[in-house]
Amino acid sequence: MSAVWALIKKDIIGKRDIDFFDAESAEFYLTKDLEAIQSSFPLLSEEWITFADSYHGLFEVTKTVTKDLYGEPVGVMSIAHDITQRKLTELKVRSHREAMLALNEISSDNKAKNYQEQISLGLKVACDYLGMMFGVLSQIQGDASEIEAQHSPEDTLYEGLAYPLSDTYCSLVLENSEVTYAQNMEESTYAQAKCYGLFGYQSFIGQPLIIDGDLYGTLIFYNYQPRFTPFESVEIDFIKLFSRWVITIVRRNQLIEKIHLVNERVNLALHGADLGLWDLDLQTQQVFYNDRWAQMLGFELHELTPTYDTWANLLHPEDAQEAIQKVSAMIAGEITELNIEFRMQHKAGHWVWVQDRGRVVERDAFGKPARMVGTHMDITERKRAEEEIKVLAFYDVLTNLPNRRLLIDRLEHALVNSARNKQYGALIFIDLDNFKTLNDTSGHDKGDALLKRVATRLLSCLRDGDTVARFGGDEFVVMLDGLDTQESIAVNQVEVVGEKIITSLNQPYDLGGQHYFSSPTLGATLFNGQIDNVDDSLKRADIAMYQAKNAGKNCLRFFDQHIQSNLLHKAKLEEDLRQAIDAEQFILYFQPQVNINGRITGAEALIRWHHQERGLVSPLDFIPLAEETGLITQLGSWVIETGCKQLVTWMSDPIASHYNLSINVSARQFHQPDFVEQVQAILERTGANPKNLKLELTESMLVDDIDDVITKMSQLQLKGVSFSLDDFGTGFSSLSLLKLLPLNQLKIDKSFVRDVLTDSNDAVIARTIVALARSLGLNVIAEGVELEGQRDFLFENGCNDYQGYLFSRPLTIEAFELYRKSLANQNVEMKTLWEKAFLNDTVKQYS
Repeated sequence: MSAVWALIKKDIIGKRDIDFFDAESAEFYLTKDLEAIQSSFPLLSEEWITFADSYHGLFEVTKTVTKDLYGEPVGVMSIAHDITQRKLTELKVRSHREAMLALNEISSDNKAKNYQEQISLGLKVACDYLGMMFGVLSQIQGDASEIEAQHSPEDTLYEGLAYPLSDTYCSLVLENSEVTYAQNMEESTYAQAKCYGLFGYQSFIGQPLIIDGDLYGTLIFYNYQPRFTPFESVEIDFIKLFSRWVITIVRRNQLIEKIHLVNERVNLALHGADLGLWDLDLQTQQVFYNDRWAQMLGFELHELTPTYDTWANLLHPEDAQEAIQKVSAMIAGEITELNIEFRMQHKAGHWVWVQDRGRVVERDAFGKPARMVGTHMDITERKRAEEEIKVLAFYDVLTNLPNRRLLIDRLEHALVNSARNKQYGALIFIDLDNFKTLNDTSGHDKGDALLKRVATRLLSCLRDGDTVARFGGDEFVVMLDGLDTQESIAVNQVEVVGEKIITSLNQPYDLGGQHYFSSPTLGATLFNGQIDNVDDSLKRADIAMYQAKNAGKNCLRFFDQHIQSNLLHKAKLEEDLRQAIDAEQFILYFQPQVNINGRITGAEALIRWHHQERGLVSPLDFIPLAEETGLITQLGSWVIETGCKQLVTWMSDPIASHYNLSINVSARQFHQPDFVEQVQAILERTGANPKNLKLELTESMLVDDIDDVITKMSQLQLKGVSFSLDDFGTGFSSLSLLKLLPLNQLKIDKSFVRDVLTDSNDAVIARTIVALARSLGLNVIAEGVELEGQRDFLFENGCNDYQGYLFSRPLTIEAFELYRKSLANQNVEMKTLWEKAFLNDTVKQYS
C-alpha cells in the first residue's frame, strides 16, 4: 500500500490540472478552487471527472481552503465522492415519472386523435423510456397477429399488417401471463424460435393484454441490438402500468365506437324526420324559418315576422329565461353547442315541447359569432311518454297514488325537514281487513274498484302537504309532515287523522251495484329526523299495524317497543335454533308407556333443547318456531334417527327389545315428497327394527291431500312401521275418513283424560273413543294420566295402555333405564320407583 501511495505521490505532486485534464476542464477546476478560496464556507459542487483508466463519472466535490498560521490561504483541499449510480437512479425515477405524466397528457388530449394515434404516441414515450426501437400493440385474431398500433423509426411498421401467430414474438409472450423478455436472443432459450429467424430482433420485452377476462392481444417492445444491462424491476413495473394504460385507451375506444354506432342510427332516424330549421343573423337579428318550423306551431310561414323576438315571444314564461340565457352563452362563447328543451305557444293556445339544437357557423373578422343555425324538433309526444314513465316509476297504476319508491323519497326529505325544524312527522300503515275474501268471492275487478275508492277517501282525509301511498296489495301508507314539536300534541294530531280515516273507510262502498263494507286497521309511529331513519320508521309503523290487528282490527295503535322486543327475541331465538341444529344441541327424553299390569310397553320420544345460555328451552317455545321457519323437517329427521339408534340399543336387552318407540311427526315433515324414502333410509342406516317404530300423526295432517297421507302410511306400514293418531278427538277427522287410514292405534288426548272424573262430557268422549277403536280393530292409549282414578276409569271402559305423570315424567335415557330396571322388581311400589328414577335424573325436565 505504501509503495502504491509513493507511486501516486510521485505521479501527482508538483503537477497541475492541465497535466491531467483537457484545457477546458482544467480551467473549470481552477475556477472552482478560486471560488473556494474566496468563500467563507466549504464549497460543494458536482463535477464530471475522467480518470486515466477512462472511467468517466459524476462526483460530489467538497473544496475547503487551507490557511497558514496568519490566516492567509495557502491552498485548497478537495474531497470527492462518486455519485454516478445515485444520479442514474434518480434519473430513472424522474424518467418514469415524466413518462407517466406524458401518458396522462396523451390520454386526456381529445384533439382529433383517434385511439390508435394516442396509443402510437404512448408507444413512443414507452420506447424512449425503455431504450427500445420498436413498440407494437398487436391484436390476436384466431391464429393471426395483426398490428393495431406501432412506433418505429421512420414508421417502418404499418398498422393492419397481419402475420401468422406462430411466426411472431407474440407466440413467445403468450407462453406466460406475466411480463416476458430476452436481453440477448442468441444467448436465451428463444435462440431457435421461428420468429427470431424471421425478424431478427435481438432483445424484446412484452406481455399479453387481457380485457374483461378475454385475451385481446400483446404489447411488445423490440431492438435489433442485444441489451447489455438487465431489465430492472422498475422497467418491468412500467410495462405493467403501460399495459393498463393501453387497456384503458382500448376500452374507451370500444365505448366510443358503441356511442358512434348509436349516434349513427339516431342520425339516420332523424334524417327522415321533419325538423324546423332556423338561421339567425346576429348582426341584423333577422331569422330565416322554414315551413316546418312554423307548421309545428300551427302557423303559416307568412304569419311569422322573421326576427329573433318572434321566437322569444312564443316561449313559455317558465322556460323563457333559461332558453334566452343559453343562447346568450352561445354567443358569448361560453358553450360551443346549443341543446335545450322548452315549451312554445301553439297558434291554438296550447304548448308544444321543442328540442332546440344549434351552433355558430360564421364569425366576423374579429372572431365574434355572426351567424347561428339550428333546428327545432317537436318532442311533445316524447315528453308525454317521459311523464308516463315517471308516473309508472313513482306512482301506482291502479290508484294513481305515490308508490313505495316515491314514498321513501318523500320520507327521506321529511326526515331532513324534521331534523331542521324540530317538528315531528308520522307514518300510518293502513291494511284493509278481509280484503282477500272480497277478491276470492267477488273477483279482482271488485277488489280493484274498492282500492280506488279507498284511495279517494284517504286523500279527502289529509292536508295538501301530506302523502298517501299504496305500498302494495291492500296496504296504504299515510305520511304526515310538519306536526307539532311536542310529542304529546303530535300524537293527538295523528289520532285525529286516524279516527277520520277509520270513520271514512267504514262507510259502505258501492261496487258496481253491490254494497260492501270494509274496515281498516291502522298502525302509527312518530318520527323525528334527529334520531330516526327511513327503514326503522317504516318497520315501526308496520309492527304497529300488526299490533292493531291483534287488538281486534278496525282500530289505530301506536308502535309499542315491547312488541318489537318480542320480535327481536323471536328473531334471536330463530338464529340460535339454526345454530343449535348445526351444533346438535338437542337430546331425546323418553316418557314410559305402561299397560294395566304396570309393565312398560314402550315410550314416547320427546325432543329437548339444552341452550348454552338459556338453559333448557321449552318445546312450547321452539317447536312452533321450527314449524314456522321450516326447521322442523331437520329436527324431525334428527328425532327419528336418534330414536332408531335407541331402538337398536334396546335390541340387546331381552325385555327392552320388545319396546315400541312413538315419535311425533309434524305435518310439514310428513308432507315432504321424499318422506317415505327418508324414513326407510334411516331404518337401513341404523339397523333398527321397523316393527318397533311407531309414528304419531295429528288430525290436522288429514285436512290436506288425504290420498297422499294414505299412500305414505301404507308404504311405510308395508315395511313394518305402525301409526298412532295423536290427540284424537281434538281435530276434524270424520269417521269415514278414519276408516280409510291404515292406523294401528288411537291416542286419547290429555284434555279429555284430565276431567274424565268430573266432566260427564269428557267421560262420554273417552268411552266413545275406546269403543270406536275396538270397532275398528285398533289399539287405544290414553295420555296425561295423573291420577289412579283416571287410570281405573279408563281400565273399566276398555283402555289398557297409559302414559302420564302417574307413571313417570319424561326422562333422560339414563333415568329411563333406571326406572325400567327398578320396575322389574315386583316388590317395590311403582311410585317409589318413579321417585328414585326422578331423583337420579339431574337434568330439569318438562312435561
